[in-house]
Amino acid sequence: MVDLSPVELSLFDAIAKRLFWKLLELTDPEIMAELVSRVEVQMTRREMEALHYLADGMTSNDIGKVLDISSHTVDWYMNGIQEKLKAKNRHHVVALAFRLGLIS
Repeated sequence: MVDLSPVELSLFDAIAKRLFWKLLELTDPEIMAELVSRVEVQMTRREMEALHYLADGMTSNDIGKVLDISSHTVDWYMNGIQEKLKAKNRHHVVALAFRLGLIS
């Protein structure tokens, strides 16, 4: 048995998830087409920063404090991201971002 650090376990987990979604894309043309259409959207640097913090579990207030902006501005970014990715909610945004490799 091999003992792995939490960082190594997290890395292997991320690789396995990424590989799963890539294989799914290759086997289902409809999923592949949908994901490709989402990848083609362009996000701003601030949207990407907010997305990374959202994936870390931060609230709009938390993200606003880190980025030194209001929570309303964070919500504006989140709505833009959600619209660009055609996501149903913030949880869906994070799931899609992981699948698309925008965050890890």
